[in-house]
Amino acid sequence: MKKKHLYLLIATLTAAAVLPIIILVCFSSANEPQRPVTIIYRNTEYAYKEFLTGCVLSCLKTLDEPPADDESEGINAVAVALDCSLRYLHRAGKSFDSGYPYVEYMDEKESIQHFGAETGIYRKYAEHSAEYAISLNLTVQEGTAFLPVCRISSGITISPEDSGNPLVKKLYCEKDRSAEYYHSTCQLTADGIAEIMLTAYPSLIIPPDESKWISDIRRDADGNVLRLNVCGIDMSCEEFRRLFDIRSPAFEMSYTQRLYSFDIRGDGCNSGMSVYSALMLSKRGYSCREILNEFYAL
Repeated sequence: MKKKHLYLLIATLTAAAVLPIIILVCFSSANEPQRPVTIIYRNTEYAYKEFLTGCVLSCLKTLDEPPADDESEGINAVAVALDCSLRYLHRAGKSFDSGYPYVEYMDEKESIQHFGAETGIYRKYAEHSAEYAISLNLTVQEGTAFLPVCRISSGITISPEDSGNPLVKKLYCEKDRSAEYYHSTCQLTADGIAEIMLTAYPSLIIPPDESKWISDIRRDADGNVLRLNVCGIDMSCEEFRRLFDIRSPAFEMSYTQRLYSFDIRGDGCNSGMSVYSALMLSKRGYSCREILNEFYAL
């Protein structure tokens, strides 16, 4: 066989062998959930790994003491859930810091103010878990999904039907009633409520009876608020909490002398994974994947 024909045959066979690989790689790339290089959060740009690290730190800020090695798998599970949620928000074209769902980020200045001299310890675990989550690259359903994380649950999570997220599980979680963030109170003045509502709904006509401005509270079977009426606007508990900075849907409310008072249990969305519970499971020897499977239908 002439050399020219031989070279042509080799080239043809090589192309035939390589083409399926190229097609497969292109297909995989098209379907693989894309992770942004940077994230814009409150008008500041962060590298993805740094932002994920800050989100993990935000979830750890209710701990009474720095994490230990036997809690690493729990922190990894938190980072994996956050990474999946960030990729979901990116893919869906949603904002990372407004609307619902959203994430919370702790920057370097805030972490130093909160953790003080122990900042380095917290950051070491957060960075390691962020690296782990990025390397794991968990895919769910079509590739990504929002996997909610709450720092300290009220002991009971919201059902997938009530939360609107089929991936979460209804659970009775570990809880620490002595934790600083487990029980809290806050108050909203009538003037403050009116100002916030008119900012969010400029054409709103405020009803005259202030005592009924927050009414028609609907709860699930365990008492977590699902929906309520605020100044004539029917809204989800998520929107209400976002507007008025109410940390958990597990709350009781009272009104007296132009003042709304809230008695709140827990800290977080009460849907999905409780950070406190995840760390407890980690101490018992659960792996990251086992912890994720406890809270989500993956």
